[in-house]
Amino acid sequence: MSNAADKYFDYFDTGLAHGKAGRYEEAIEAFNQAISIEPDEARAHYNLGICYKKLQLNEEAIRAYKEAIRIDPQYGDAYVNLSLIYSDIEHKVEAINILRQGIEAANEDLSTKSWLYLVLGGMYGSQGCWQETIKACKKSIKTSADFREGAYFKIAFAHRALGQQREEIETYKEFIRIKPDSAAAYDGLGFAYKDSGRYQEAIEAYKQAIKIDPGYAPAHMNLGIAYLSIGDKSSALEEYKILKTLDAEKANTLFNLIYKRNP
Repeated sequence: MSNAADKYFDYFDTGLAHGKAGRYEEAIEAFNQAISIEPDEARAHYNLGICYKKLQLNEEAIRAYKEAIRIDPQYGDAYVNLSLIYSDIEHKVEAINILRQGIEAANEDLSTKSWLYLVLGGMYGSQGCWQETIKACKKSIKTSADFREGAYFKIAFAHRALGQQREEIETYKEFIRIKPDSAAAYDGLGFAYKDSGRYQEAIEAYKQAIKIDPGYAPAHMNLGIAYLSIGDKSSALEEYKILKTLDAEKANTLFNLIYKRNP
């Protein structure tokens, strides 16, 4: 390894260490030193962008991420972080366009393309464009299985936001067929059943979530709420007792619902 390469990695590693410790100004200085030695190292520009964003220096962060992308057009995380900055500063169209550029640039890198479709779905959701969320997340699933769990959950949430309870239920069922040991999916299915007034089916879904993961606090709380919906206060109290050992805040929420107290 050349002396210049040694110096580059010394500065780069120093920048990472400062960044991890929250010393972002020192990290920026170290990354800039690294870049002065190796200007075409995309990772240095990317990490420089992270530090600028931590200091809320958005313009500088945008420039750093764009430079990382110029050097490595398939740098998926750089597209994601750049799009999030644009979203934060209310440049929604730019945020969407950046992600679409990343998807186009990913070419045969199917995992990165799938990830970018998933983030795109979330970006559409943040704008209330739920149908576009569903389309993007379905493309994520079709492109690669790497991020299908997140995609299915976003699709289910989009259907909920659209008031499409039947589609929401079917989305959770479809994912459960793929991953039958997902406590979160059964919990989501229970929530969808409860919203549809199908309380007994909701209870069974929550019980299945708990069977898979006895320590899954959201399912215990939601099961308690479902019991209250059918007037079974004693069973709700049993869930409260379990919740006290798992999540005090959720236990307090359920307790207030049982006794109809304001939080």
